Amino acid sequence: MSSPAPDTALYTRSQGYLALTLLMHENSDIVRLVVNSIRKDLDEMNETTNCLALHAIANVGGPDMAEALAPDVHRLLISPCVPSLSRFSRPM
Repeated sequence: MSSPAPDTALYTRSQGYLALTLLMHENSDIVRLVVNSIRKDLDEMNETTNCLALHAIANVGGPDMAEALAPDVHRLLISPCVPSLSRFSRPM
């Protein structure tokens, strides 16, 4: 079985993140399960996927998610591989 086309995969992922941000809150039990999926998306070399993951972190948030994903977010923001994100972390 072949994988879905890139546009279809991105559309599906964005719909999943939309549902996540609308239906979850920081005290939800499922937050711990979602953290690993978000971490995987932060590790990808796709700027759109990275932005979707950062958007979900910002909207759902909470101490558990912040503690689990802070190193991954920091690494992404200082990475030279994603110039549009790393420019926000540099002093002006």
